[in-house]
This record gives sequence, C-alpha cells and structure tokens, in this order.
Amino acid sequence: MSSCTTITGTEISPTCSVEEVNNQLKKHEAFEKLLATQEEKLTTLNNHGDKLLQQNHVESQCIADELQEINARRKKVSARH
Repeated sequence: MSSCTTITGTEISPTCSVEEVNNQLKKHEAFEKLLATQEEKLTTLNNHGDKLLQQNHVESQCIADELQEINARRKKVSARH
C-alpha cells in the first residue's frame, strides 16, 4: 500500500505527490480493466454452466454449487469496488 492512501484505500493524503496519485490512478484503471475482462469470462462460465444444468449433467449439483460460490465471490468484489 502506498503511503498516500489510507488503510481503506479510499482517500488520498494531502501530502501525496502528483506522481504518486498518477500511479494510484494507473493501478485503479488496470484493476477496472481486469474486472471487465473477468466479467466476460464469468458470463461465458455461467452460460456454459447453465447449459450443463439444463442437460441434467451428472455433476449438476456440484456445478450449481460452484457457480453460486463463484458468483457470490464476484458480487463481493464488485461491492467493494
């Protein structure tokens, strides 16, 4: 964690340099890009999982449980962001 941000990472100290703020902004933009990429992968995973569930796959319960867990974790990440 940079000395510029608070523990929660939501505020920037008034003593930060422009360079430090720009670095934090770049990190945030990279994180947003990663989230967008993962969103596409999550959509594909959910679509594939739903198809398997509709076909009554032998591991349907396991698939449903995993999808639920993955989507819950994603929701937690999105809520923090």
